[in-house]
Amino acid sequence: MKNSGIQMLSGIQKIERELANLNTPNLRYKFEYFREEPHQNTPIYGTIGALRGLYPQWSIPYETSVEGYESVLAHFKKLSTLYGYQIEPKSWQMYDEGIGQLTYLENPAEAIKYFSYNISQEPSAYSSRLHIVDAFVKLGKKQEALKHLNILLRRDDLSDEERQQLTEKKSNVNLM
Repeated sequence: MKNSGIQMLSGIQKIERELANLNTPNLRYKFEYFREEPHQNTPIYGTIGALRGLYPQWSIPYETSVEGYESVLAHFKKLSTLYGYQIEPKSWQMYDEGIGQLTYLENPAEAIKYFSYNISQEPSAYSSRLHIVDAFVKLGKKQEALKHLNILLRRDDLSDEERQQLTEKKSNVNLM
């Protein structure tokens, strides 16, 4: 490392020490040194690291996911408080959580909460409405399942195959 590189590193380390000495609980920072990278690459790695540091928990942590719907909503409320503006879960996140509850955790009642959230945000949410039917069927709630199937069957954007699958599903639910 040339003399100017040593001076630059020394300056950065001084800033790091000074920030540590401030003992300010709400100040979040991290210094990362890219010893294996040439100087020209450090802005690239630094930017990626900065974004990861600023937004570390936008994804739903596994433990929160397993705890269920209320924990997931609390996670987004915590993010909103941390960043100072309303952060809502994305529909794909809620859908994935619903599928996880329905399929892997075998908790259809909890899955319904996620699918209902998506339906309340986007009444035409096809996949969430389709899977809420499966959750109601698993709970033996025939009328609720039929209600959602009928809403789906009223759509005018269904392919012939989708309409046929929904009609067969409705027949099976009616046999419950």
